[in-house]
Amino acid sequence: MLDARKWFEVCGVVPLGVFVAVHVLSYAGSLLGWTRFGVAGRDSVVLTLLEVLLVGLPLAFHGGYGLWLSLSPLEHDPETRPRSLALRVSGVLLLVFVLVHVAWLRWPLWTGERDPEDVHAMLVGSLSSTRYGLPLVALAHLVGLGLAAAHLALGLGRFAERWGLGAGPSAR
Repeated sequence: MLDARKWFEVCGVVPLGVFVAVHVLSYAGSLLGWTRFGVAGRDSVVLTLLEVLLVGLPLAFHGGYGLWLSLSPLEHDPETRPRSLALRVSGVLLLVFVLVHVAWLRWPLWTGERDPEDVHAMLVGSLSSTRYGLPLVALAHLVGLGLAAAHLALGLGRFAERWGLGAGPSAR
């Protein structure tokens, strides 16, 4: 049976990997002219249920347990300490980004305040807008995606080491 730490790792690597892949593909598709952004609204009960069960709940567990772990002391090993610190910082910042992202995009879709067909136009407008001459929403998304990619990359190395898929510097 897997202990809490192993569940934490699996619940981070798999859904965060899916999250990053879906977002990269969605953004790439948008650049190619696709106007359907690959999101489900409240009418798509099965897709919404799958999203909550396979991505939302595992990431919620990973985020909650990771937040709890971030309050514990860092490892004493000077070789792993910087990576642990980077994982903790990127994880906490990523948790904030994901919560804001869900409240801004997913929640209105689930409640019917926004239709899936409107997401592309809304994102184009939001990501193209500027405040004080800066594209703040676009910068926030770029930072959020960067945090997700960095946290996933750092976590994959640790996952590979702990699960015996790689050892030492090559796994890092």
